[in-house]
Amino acid sequence: MKSILLLIAGMAIGVLSLGQVNYHVSTILPEGTNQFDDGLTMDENGTIYASYWGVWQGAPGTHIYRIRKNGEMDTLAVGFNRPNGIHYSDGKVYVANSRGHNVSRVDTLTGQVEVLISVTNPSNVMKFPGVDSLLIVSYSGRKLYGYSDWYGLNEISNSSKLTGPVGIALSKTGDVYVGNFDDGKILKLNAQNEFDEVADVGGGTGFFAIHGDSLYTTNHVTKQVQVVNLIDSSVSVIAGSGRPIIEDGVNDSASFASPNGIVISPSGDSIYISEYQGKALRLIERMPIDTDTVSTGFLYYERDQFKIFPQPATSTCSIELEENRIILGVKLIDVTGNVINANWSRSESRILLDVSTVSTGNYVIQIETKTGEILSDKLIVKNN
Repeated sequence: MKSILLLIAGMAIGVLSLGQVNYHVSTILPEGTNQFDDGLTMDENGTIYASYWGVWQGAPGTHIYRIRKNGEMDTLAVGFNRPNGIHYSDGKVYVANSRGHNVSRVDTLTGQVEVLISVTNPSNVMKFPGVDSLLIVSYSGRKLYGYSDWYGLNEISNSSKLTGPVGIALSKTGDVYVGNFDDGKILKLNAQNEFDEVADVGGGTGFFAIHGDSLYTTNHVTKQVQVVNLIDSSVSVIAGSGRPIIEDGVNDSASFASPNGIVISPSGDSIYISEYQGKALRLIERMPIDTDTVSTGFLYYERDQFKIFPQPATSTCSIELEENRIILGVKLIDVTGNVINANWSRSESRILLDVSTVSTGNYVIQIETKTGEILSDKLIVKNN
């Protein structure tokens, strides 16, 4: 069994036991293919929305982008000034327009932008489900606000514990959590509108997302993705070597240049990360270890284990494997983690995969062998 121990300033942040689950990190939209670098959110159909904050001490970002399930990307709205955190709800994307000093709402059907309220340097926004109420954090103002169309803007807290708040999320029990970028503290709002410290993940805490009893957060300083157990407040690293590069792999063999935005699929098995440096979209997949099949745990082999041609594929693609491998299954997975129906057959040492009915986009081919290996690589499909 493998463990990861992370030390910051001599303090043990936590140990992640990897005996039950592995976290596979891949790059589904690589460097040079997009411009977004900041907040992420997802709608009920699996469409991802992403903000472009812009160049540090350089040109500000102005766009909110939309990434569809087939990997195609377009612009949802423009005209912002360093848009930061974003949140989707009921057909609208709420935008913390940090240097525009307002919170805006974008209609996802028309792209129409509506400014809701002026706020000093908002870093993130969250909408409560089912009601027209927002929570807003101000980075430089170091405040938590509530907003509704009926009551307007109200200050909830200006606690001294808020030091560069960025992360904000609602737990399954209705508790509000806020994360500080400056000191790395994860805070929980109590009934008196004061903050209790839950955990310390080290300075550089970016955005976070909650699924079940787990709070997943990106960290700019450690270049890792961490998880906070909301039951016992323990902190663990799920992925990231700490080296500031974009590199796919499993657990600590993967690397992030500057992990930033984060959003989790409804199932909790797919975690999407935006990279501030490199502007890539990364995918972290939770993969249970099948200890009944492979005594050494989940095995993942990258790229050099098989060849795919042609790239991009149109009607059919061939997958060439090393000899003496017995194939149990082939999966084609889209950028949101959904398995796409595609027929496959075996011809000598090759697999023939029919992608004639598959939409244009970026995919992952995942092959399972009889020995328990999981072989994976990227496939580009281009159909008219």
